[in-house]
Amino acid sequence: LIQEFLQGKEYVIDTMSRNGHHKIIAMWEYDKRPANGRFNVYFGTKPHAVNGEVQHSLKDYVMSVLDALEVHNGPGHAEVIMTKTGPCLVEIGCRCHGGNASWYNVAREFAGHDQLNAVVDGFTSEENFRKIPDFVSHNMKYGKTVDLVAYEAKEILEVPGIEYVKSLKSFNRINLFKNVGDVLDITVDCNSTPGEIILIHEDKQQVERDFEAIHELLKSGFFILKNDEDMNTSFEGSCSSVDEDDNVSQASSYEE
Repeated sequence: LIQEFLQGKEYVIDTMSRNGHHKIIAMWEYDKRPANGRFNVYFGTKPHAVNGEVQHSLKDYVMSVLDALEVHNGPGHAEVIMTKTGPCLVEIGCRCHGGNASWYNVAREFAGHDQLNAVVDGFTSEENFRKIPDFVSHNMKYGKTVDLVAYEAKEILEVPGIEYVKSLKSFNRINLFKNVGDVLDITVDCNSTPGEIILIHEDKQQVERDFEAIHELLKSGFFILKNDEDMNTSFEGSCSSVDEDDNVSQASSYEE
């Protein structure tokens, strides 16, 4: 099978439909960059208002996709590449946006509503559904989700980056999937990120500065890791003492 490579920025469009009336609840742009030998590692996601040529093109395209697939009721989650010849669908599912719902706070602060509540309104109240705008034409605040990137596969001794991140002006929430004692996976996709951070602020530039500062710290200093010699020593002869409970890692969340 030979498949065309779609080159361009990737967007996510979250929708809700009721009796064929489609609403664009949120529009997001993936921030993917080269890292760890890959050209498209997830660094974060930011929301967009539908107020430009690209955004209106995406809106119209996704609505036409929903019509073509005869989606009349329920949520939709579409991923679209904006190529040089226009938008091209990667996939669409009749479901809500996933990603541990890390986007929820950003959506609420950015647009004043979110897909989860739009789904409830769409199925239970025609009046409430009508109150939701057909698309987000302007925003209230700015926000981003930060996907943490790990550059080494080593055991975590400390996570000093938590206190630094909590001191940032746009900090809202942090979810860690790897904790002290766990071994980091080198990040190559969305499933190997060690955590995520939510940034929200009235100042767009503040969000951007904090976003870049976090990714700079991730290169060295966010996690304190064991060196190679310590890793080799600590693993020798230890397999027999590890049981199922010891091998379970719980995600930790820290809020503002």
